[in-house]
Parts: sequence; C-alpha cells; structure tokens
Amino acid sequence: VNQLKEKHFVVKEYQRGYKWESEQILALLNDIHYHKVGKYCLQPIITDERIEGIELIDGQQRVTTLYLLLYFLGEADFFSIDYQTRKASQSFIAEKIAEMNCAISENKDWETFISELNGINHLNYNNVDVYHFYLVYLEIYQWFSDKSESFRDDFKLKILNQVYIIWYDIKNNKKTLNAEDVFLNLNAGKIPLTNSE
Repeated sequence: VNQLKEKHFVVKEYQRGYKWESEQILALLNDIHYHKVGKYCLQPIITDERIEGIELIDGQQRVTTLYLLLYFLGEADFFSIDYQTRKASQSFIAEKIAEMNCAISENKDWETFISELNGINHLNYNNVDVYHFYLVYLEIYQWFSDKSESFRDDFKLKILNQVYIIWYDIKNNKKTLNAEDVFLNLNAGKIPLTNSE
C-alpha cells in the first residue's frame, strides 16, 4: 500500500457505485488486525495506467475502502480518486470527508448528515456512493473507538508496509483490449488469462 502514495486513480462512467457495507469493512479490518507475519494480500486490482491517472477497471471497492481507512488514520492525501460516475461522489470524496468525520463523531445519523450537507451547495449528495462511504466510515470509526492511539499508529504502519495489492495492468497482456472491454469481459465471466496464469 505504501507504493500507492501520490497515485491518482480514475473511476470511469461504466463502473457501478461504491457498495461496501459493514460486513466487508469489518472482515477487512479484522483480517488485517489478526494477520501477524508476512504479507497480507488483497484481491487483485486490474488497471489501465495512463497519463491522466490509473483507471480502475476492477478494484474500485478495495481502493476506495483503503482511501477511507487511510483518511481515518490521518493520511488524508495519501492518494486521490477521481469518480467520473457521479459529480456529487467526486465532490464528496475530494472535499466533504472531513464533514462526514465530524458528523460521525457527533453521532449524527445518515438522514441528518445528508440533509445538512445537501443544504450547502447545489449538489445532491444523497446517492449510493456517499451513503456507502458514510456506512463504511462509520464502521471504521466504531471499530477504532475503543483502541489506543498507539494501536492506530501500529495499524496504519501495518497497512502501509504489510498489506499488498496484487496489481495487474492490462498493458502487460499481449492481447490487450481497451479498459471498458476488459471490464465487460470480467463481469461476463470471460477473464482472459496469460500463459503464466
């Protein structure tokens, strides 16, 4: 994860929204916590690296969750994500996470938080992405609530230095398709494998 520093990820229009819930984030937090020795590998992400950023073909859920987790642990600008799926999601992830953190620390529920946030500007933040950002961040906040500052620091170091992402860039495949075709093939169960795979 340390190698993600200052990278810029792009989530294109063809992607579905962010959908992680309590079950997935708690499983990840507990897996990382109980993993003691060596590398902990997340499932693969599939990318298409370009000048304007690293397009996430598969792995948006995991990368977004890492973004939220690192933000909570004090690494607000570790890497960036550009959501091209919804303007409100992009605005939220780039500019409004601090407000979510405050709302959760003040025990505001989703409805209160979103009604107050929607009054700030013309964007409607009441969408599937922002709802799940909030839900996952709330679980992260609660999971760490009874843990010490040194535990948090150690956990952050563990994420940065022991958690690995299996990285697959489509340009490494000699039968390279464009990113959207790869996405469609993945979601149709037609995953092209290389000889080594």
